[in-house]
Amino acid sequence: MLNALASARAQGRTARVLLDDEIDENQAAVDFLTSHDIQARLDGAARRVHLKTVLADGHTLLAGSTNWSDISFKYSHEANLVLRDAVLGAGLKAFHDALWADPHTLHVR
Repeated sequence: MLNALASARAQGRTARVLLDDEIDENQAAVDFLTSHDIQARLDGAARRVHLKTVLADGHTLLAGSTNWSDISFKYSHEANLVLRDAVLGAGLKAFHDALWADPHTLHVR
């Protein structure tokens, strides 16, 4: 996943990645991503973002429960949705922007 993000960045795409600060490997992931000019940081201990989301091109959304780890991809039963909708994309972007501004955000309107 990290290499795919770095490859996408090398092709001119952008990304912001917010990771759980309680997963030991995530600091190394943030270091790797930022070394490839990708905005990345850890969330805070006060509030977790459990939902995993991706917004691509402003209108393609992926949302689900899958942890992005080898164990989760190989051994877990998860549920994920892919939707293509500009209105939903705008809502998810607002949610992402609010979390990026303050990962302790409780409610996003």
